[in-house]
Amino acid sequence: MASYWTTQSPVSSPGTDPVVLTAIAALPPDLSTLRTASTNTTYHFIRLESNPSIDQTRASEKSLRYASAILSLLLTRGPSPSLTIPRTPIDRVIGCSRDTALLFLTLARAKGIPARGRVGFVSDKDPTAPFWLDHVVVEVYDADQQRWKMVETMASDGSREPDEDYLDYRPGVDFLTAPEAWKAAREGRIDASRFGVAPGDGMPNFLKGWHYLAHNVLHDLVWLGKTEMLLWDHWGVQNGMRDMAPGEIVERFGGLLDEVCEVTGGEVDSAKVEGLMKREGLGVTRVVGTVVPSGEGMMEEDVSRAIGE
Repeated sequence: MASYWTTQSPVSSPGTDPVVLTAIAALPPDLSTLRTASTNTTYHFIRLESNPSIDQTRASEKSLRYASAILSLLLTRGPSPSLTIPRTPIDRVIGCSRDTALLFLTLARAKGIPARGRVGFVSDKDPTAPFWLDHVVVEVYDADQQRWKMVETMASDGSREPDEDYLDYRPGVDFLTAPEAWKAAREGRIDASRFGVAPGDGMPNFLKGWHYLAHNVLHDLVWLGKTEMLLWDHWGVQNGMRDMAPGEIVERFGGLLDEVCEVTGGEVDSAKVEGLMKREGLGVTRVVGTVVPSGEGMMEEDVSRAIGE
C-alpha cells in the first residue's frame, strides 16, 4: 500500500527542466540529506517584511503551486544550480512549510521513497498550555521498521529542541495531524481555541478554532490523495465557512468531518482516501478560491493541472 505514495503527483512532479533533474540526481537517497536540501530551499514569508535586503515584491513567490516551478526558480539563484549548497535567505524562494514539505516529497519520491504530506498542527511547546500552529510535515515509510516516520522539513537544525528528532517527529507531542487534532477537540481533550495560524485574540475566527480545524482536515485529506494544495486554497464545503459561527461549523459539517477523520486518522488506506475525494464537496474542484499572489484579496484559480486534468 505504501507504494501509492512513491510516485509523483501532478503537483510534486519535478518536471522536465534538465537543471532541476541534474540537481536531484546528484542527491544521495538518505533522509537527512533530503531534509537538509528541502529546508534550504525556502525563506518563510512571515520573515520577509523584517528583511529589507530582499525585494518585498517577491512575497508573491509563496503562491507558486508546483514543485517544478519552485525548483526551476530556486536553481537560478545562488552560486551554483545545486541542492546541496548552503543558501542565504536572498537565494531561497519565499514560501512556508507547505513548500518545504512539497519539495521533500519531490526529492523522496524521485529516490523511490514512499512519502506523503500531512497537514495539521505543530506544538509551540508551551509547558502549561501549548498552542498548536498550522503546519505541514511529511511521513516517509521505513520498510525496516514497518512504520511511517514523521519528518519536519521546515525548521533548521539550529532551532531543534534537545528531545526533538526532525527525522522522526513524535505524533501527538511534536505534531498533531488534522484528524488527530479534530478528534482531540471533538472529545474535549484540547480546546478548539488552541489551534490556528497563530495564538492571540487578534486572529479572525476563520484562522483559528473550529474553522481552521475543519480547513486542515480537508487539506490533509487531499494531500494524502496526492493533491498538495496551497494552504490558503478553498473549495467545496469550505466555501462560505469563513462567514459561519464556530458552532455552525460543527453543527453543519461535524458528521462529515468525523467520517473523513476515520479514514485519514490511524492506518491510512489510499483507496478509501481516493473514494472520499470523489465525493462532492471534499475533492478539489477544477477552480478553487485562493489568495491573490500579492496578498491583497481573493481570486479564483484554475487548478486542472493539480488534479490531473
